[in-house]
Amino acid sequence: MAFERIERGIYRQSDTPYLFIDWTGLDGKRHRESAKTKSLRKARKLRESRVTDAERGVAVAPEAKKVTLGDLFGLLRDDYHTQGHRSWDRVERAWRHIVEFFGGDKSKAMSISMASLKKYAASRRADGKQPASIRYELALLRRAFNLAVEVKLLPTGLKVPKLAVDNTRTGFLSESDLGVLLLELPPYLRQPTLWAYVVGWRKEEVFGMRWDWIDEERGEITLPASISKNKKSRPVAYTAMQQLVDILGAQRALTDETERKPTSGAIPWVFHWNGKRIAYHYDAWRAACKRAGLATLRFHDLRRTAVRNMERAGLSRSAAMSLTGHVTESIYVRYAIVDESVQREALEKLAKSVNLPAAMPSAMP
Repeated sequence: MAFERIERGIYRQSDTPYLFIDWTGLDGKRHRESAKTKSLRKARKLRESRVTDAERGVAVAPEAKKVTLGDLFGLLRDDYHTQGHRSWDRVERAWRHIVEFFGGDKSKAMSISMASLKKYAASRRADGKQPASIRYELALLRRAFNLAVEVKLLPTGLKVPKLAVDNTRTGFLSESDLGVLLLELPPYLRQPTLWAYVVGWRKEEVFGMRWDWIDEERGEITLPASISKNKKSRPVAYTAMQQLVDILGAQRALTDETERKPTSGAIPWVFHWNGKRIAYHYDAWRAACKRAGLATLRFHDLRRTAVRNMERAGLSRSAAMSLTGHVTESIYVRYAIVDESVQREALEKLAKSVNLPAAMPSAMP
């Protein structure tokens, strides 16, 4: 088939009445597509928009249509390994359901619509899955789309349907909700969120953490008395818990990478944003919580959750208070709220250890 050049970047093909356009992107690759019109004016307009998008680094329609769920999964995998997250097994299980519903790894990402996402949510509910689990899966898919936008594979992100979650307690954060929140948070807030979730430090203590507080030989990080609210220094034997080692390891790698930049000097802060201390994070926090369906969650609720997790794990009050920095047990108990699930577990344990006599009749003859 022969192409007849009409003007720069616009052609007519011999076997079709429609015009064709072409342009060269910043990567040097030549792109050609049908304008799907006989109008020279409309073809010019389409080509101008394609050139503008290419100059801005935005993915153009022909390339975006080729992106598959397999491509998105690869981006998600690379991001998780780079960030040092340890929940990859859960991601794989969730992604498997996504791929099965939408037709396999080779299915086109751009074919996913709001309508199809609602059908996905309805299908998962019919399978007996809780809203929190479905919301995590949808958030995972949205994260994959956002990563594709960052590397210029897709032009826009993905809007997912909102699901009401009835089992979310105000003031606490479940593990399922934590997974959703981490997907929505900007990268610089993920590790400090995990630290607060595990150790229960106050936000000023978390974001004020410095590298010179860490004694690697002893495997301890000591919060100085000048920073602690109760004016007492607080050591944490972080090497006793692999999750804490992983958090600090991820931050050390990020800090080293940032310090290698010509414009950067030594970075004293463990948690930072491009080498700068995170002095204000509320806008990003609120926006991420809203996207995750946790609009009322506060950063301080991570401290409440840490205390509850310590109670559930059976830590002694003295050990837990040494980690969180509570001075009096009366204040600590305010956070150690026993919910219905803990009571149920306690009664199940009690049932195994207590033998009651056979029930007496309700009324004597």
